[in-house]
Amino acid sequence: MDKWLAEYQVSTGSASFGGVTVLPVYAQLLYLGLRRQRSPHLIPNKGRNKSSNVSWLISNMGSH
Repeated sequence: MDKWLAEYQVSTGSASFGGVTVLPVYAQLLYLGLRRQRSPHLIPNKGRNKSSNVSWLISNMGSH
């Protein structure tokens, strides 16, 4: 019975350590995705006219 308890504690401890090491990785990936989504993404568009004196439309496709 004591052997089973010792093995159970080792497996529980390693699972806890694994969870603690994986969570910061997931948090970093979530943060980077959110930062990329909120960053400004400018799209210049000249429209249909192909002449040299056409007005440009610049759109911000970012979240804010």
